[in-house]
Amino acid sequence: MRVQQAVLLVFRKFTELGTVRQTLMWFLEHGLEVPTHTPSGETLWKRPVYRSMHRLLTSPAYGGAYAYGKTEHLTGYEGVRAHHICRRKPRDQWLSLIPGAHEGYVSWEEFEHIQSMIQQNNLGEAHPGAAGNGQALLAGLLRCRRCGRKLTVRYTGNGHDVLRYACHRGFLDNGEPRCIAFGGITVDEAIGREVLRVVQPAAIEASVLACEQRARHQDDVLDALERDRQAAAYAADRARRQYDSADPENRLVTAELERRWNLALQHLNEIEERIHQHGADMDRDPSIALEDLTQLATQLEAIWAHPTTSARLKKRIVRTLIEEVLVDVSPIRHLTPLPELASASSQRRQINSFVPLSA
Repeated sequence: MRVQQAVLLVFRKFTELGTVRQTLMWFLEHGLEVPTHTPSGETLWKRPVYRSMHRLLTSPAYGGAYAYGKTEHLTGYEGVRAHHICRRKPRDQWLSLIPGAHEGYVSWEEFEHIQSMIQQNNLGEAHPGAAGNGQALLAGLLRCRRCGRKLTVRYTGNGHDVLRYACHRGFLDNGEPRCIAFGGITVDEAIGREVLRVVQPAAIEASVLACEQRARHQDDVLDALERDRQAAAYAADRARRQYDSADPENRLVTAELERRWNLALQHLNEIEERIHQHGADMDRDPSIALEDLTQLATQLEAIWAHPTTSARLKKRIVRTLIEEVLVDVSPIRHLTPLPELASASSQRRQINSFVPLSA
């Protein structure tokens, strides 16, 4: 049960946070461990690393599918010396993939959605990449109307707080003439106003969901720590029974069993202290009433523009509504109205908007 709940928590947190790295950082922030297998089949609990987290989220077995032939073994050469290479093959080259072969931790549809999210987090011409901490709201979403390449963002100024979008991949890669470039603050403000106009009707509902999510977030940590406490208590009791059943005259054995018992008790005390600390943090954390969140929902524009609002969160909201923005530069020094965005209930929408700006 402890293993199952830990795996489910990984998938649930990825759906909530959106990236493998943010999921990993959440587990590290709260000091939670994940299960892993030794070559002998023993289950060990370890501090998670990116590789193990990514492998867990991308393994089709957790989506209830049987997969075979995912890797291939090749022979490489360094001079006259041969060495073995194990390479993971693309999915279309797997020998077998049978969804629904067994019960999964998540449904196959949800697993496929997670794979799509991971793929889109990889920065490239086809994907905007994962939302970063930079202030550029449209980073990874702008495409040049002239050459079709993605625009990049640069931060200038004394505090690196002045952003500028530019299309210079053709110049850097192929020596082609420079394409377009423009200041990003005005563009971000224009897109931000459109996004707020779309999401404003759903702000009250979002505030209710935020209140529920906040309580669930605290429960996730407490539940995981409680499962760790139960496992540590069992290990400590098992070490005690082994020590009690040993022959007292065999001092070498009893000394080793006593050492293991003390380590188990120490581990149990550490987890209990973390549970106590987590409870104290929850008590110190000021409670937010639903009425307060509802009132904040009517001030969405002020919250959006507040300097403490997470840039990463704003980018995730924008990417939920906008797939891509097609841009160009015009000598006319004004912004033309942007086309109407889809309603808030529309999850993904391709937006091609011509935004003439001064160079």
